[in-house]
Amino acid sequence: MKIYISGRISGQPNLNRGAFNDAAAAIINEGHQPVNPHDICEGITADNEREHWRKCMRRCLAELVNCDIMVTLDGWEKSEGATLEVRIAQIIGMRVLPLSALKLINSQPFEPVFGC
Repeated sequence: MKIYISGRISGQPNLNRGAFNDAAAAIINEGHQPVNPHDICEGITADNEREHWRKCMRRCLAELVNCDIMVTLDGWEKSEGATLEVRIAQIIGMRVLPLSALKLINSQPFEPVFGC
C-alpha cells in the first residue's frame, strides 16, 4: 500500500525531516511504500516562503489522492498544511491513522466515514 505521511514541517528544526524519515523507514519495515512530502517537494524553488509552501502543497495534494492510507505524525494538528491534508483524506474516504497505529493497518477492517 502507498502510505502518505502528514505532519508539521514549517517552523520545525530541519523542517522535521528526522520524524518524516523515521516514519518512512517504519512504513517500509511494514512492507508498504511511503510517500514523504520532503521527497515530493525536493527541488522546488520560490521567491518567498509562502510561495514555496503553496507549490509544495499543490504537489503534495496531487500525490495524496493517489495513496491508500495516511499516517499522521505527532503535532500534525498544529500545522496548516497537515490539517488540510487530513481533511482532504477524510473527505475522500481515506483511512487516517497516527503513525503509532501503523501495525494495525493490516489487521483491522476499515469502513470510511463520509460527510463534510
